[in-house]
Amino acid sequence: MFSKIIVGTSLSETSGKTLCCLKDLRQAGAKEVIPSHAIGFFNTKEKK
Repeated sequence: MFSKIIVGTSLSETSGKTLCCLKDLRQAGAKEVIPSHAIGFFNTKEKK
């Protein structure tokens, strides 16, 4: 199973800022990085 890194971001943050954080974390070697408020979205995307 994949070990996911849950990033605790608040809903008040902008999507752009969240995406930038995800991009930075992915470049740092974290392949399974998802924001805590978008777990369902990413899980659905991964199943496809």
